[in-house]
Amino acid sequence: VVPDGEPLKLIVLADTSASMDRASRKTQDEVLGALLSSLGPKDSFQLAACDVDCIWAAEKAQSPDVKNIEAARTFLAKRRSMGWTDLDKAFGEALKKCDGKTQVVYLGDGVVTTGDADGQAFAKRLVKMAEGKSATFHSIAVSSSFEAPVMKAIGSVGGGSVRNVSGEKGPQQTAKDLLAEIARPSLKNVSLKFLGLRTARVYPATLTNLPLGSQQIMLGRYLPEGKDQKGEVVVT
Repeated sequence: VVPDGEPLKLIVLADTSASMDRASRKTQDEVLGALLSSLGPKDSFQLAACDVDCIWAAEKAQSPDVKNIEAARTFLAKRRSMGWTDLDKAFGEALKKCDGKTQVVYLGDGVVTTGDADGQAFAKRLVKMAEGKSATFHSIAVSSSFEAPVMKAIGSVGGGSVRNVSGEKGPQQTAKDLLAEIARPSLKNVSLKFLGLRTARVYPATLTNLPLGSQQIMLGRYLPEGKDQKGEVVVT
């Protein structure tokens, strides 16, 4: 998958809380299958089901052969959707297993239902939790209903990405696009500065990776002064 031949280390966090209905779980399984079956023999993966707890399908990273992939999907299928969602615990456990080459992929709806269940509060906790850690996080919404601030916060860690499975892009295409980005991120840790104009409410505040052939739309406001203004947008 990776052009330079470096093995890819993938950690998949599959949300199995009560908010994940049958349709969401089916999509989740299809994305997981597409991700794992696209890995090469030198790559490795670990899968965890996260709800009230974080349960790993295997204690150590596994090679993506047919037997291990089937076992991982069977493990996930047997896990019933139940209880609340403790994403703090799930990502805390994942970070313990991360190194500089780890790609963490969250498959769920981003609904936090334990502790401070406010999505914005969790987003701040996650960013603080990941400080100084060498890992890249990605989020894939497998439901039409998801907590956007949480999903974006996850995708901001390490300059990752945010995706959602839709009618235009099904599970297989979504997984393919993610792996293509991991293999060749065109722009990473992108930041914008506006010079010569007073701006506010610029959104999104943190940009994710910008893969080859894609675009990023930003919205914001500037302060009018009743005369023509000139400014610069600096991309770094």
